Amino acid sequence: MNNIKEKYTVIILGGKFSSRISYKILQDYNYTKFIVYDEKLKKKFYDEKYSFINTKTVLLNSIKKTKNKVFFVFATSSMIAKKNWIKDFDIKNKNIINVISKDYVINNAKKIGKGNLIWSKVTLDYDCQIGNFNFINNSSLLLHNVVMGNHNFIGPNTTILGNVKIGNNCYIGSNVVIDSDITIENNCIIGANSFINRSVLKEQKVFGTPGKVIGNKF
Repeated sequence: MNNIKEKYTVIILGGKFSSRISYKILQDYNYTKFIVYDEKLKKKFYDEKYSFINTKTVLLNSIKKTKNKVFFVFATSSMIAKKNWIKDFDIKNKNIINVISKDYVINNAKKIGKGNLIWSKVTLDYDCQIGNFNFINNSSLLLHNVVMGNHNFIGPNTTILGNVKIGNNCYIGSNVVIDSDITIENNCIIGANSFINRSVLKEQKVFGTPGKVIGNKF
């Protein structure tokens, strides 16, 4: 295997399904040493060759002892968990990496931030801008000039047309289509299989074809 990254340790925070996919993707980039941390699990969720830790003090000691450069992956869609881990382990931006499947497509995306999970067959088109800690699921399509903030979840097979702006902390379900020139403000929920043809205001819950407001998130 070429360019094996033996001097790096990747700590995957969160131990379930997203962790497993992150582990598999990062192996494709030749990372070989992994620690998976999840304080809610008593044992490994999946059977692979990695160290499993479920106690904060043990992980802190492991970080202190290692001579390797340490990188962190946030394998969760929970904004609260991410903020807690950053504080608990004093994580700096330079140590946070993206997990990007090798079969995704970038057509001159303008910016991709830190801590993003970008799964298989995702397309980011021209001049897209992606912030930090977003989770973009399989086969989603973001067309030209989409601008996305931080801590958003995009479900599988979702299509976001050109010039759409998405704020922070939004949940967009699977098989959603968002028409061009739409703004999705902060803290919104868009239900699966919806078609969104008008902008969504802060904290609204929207569902249907076309999408209709069905309540407020909070």
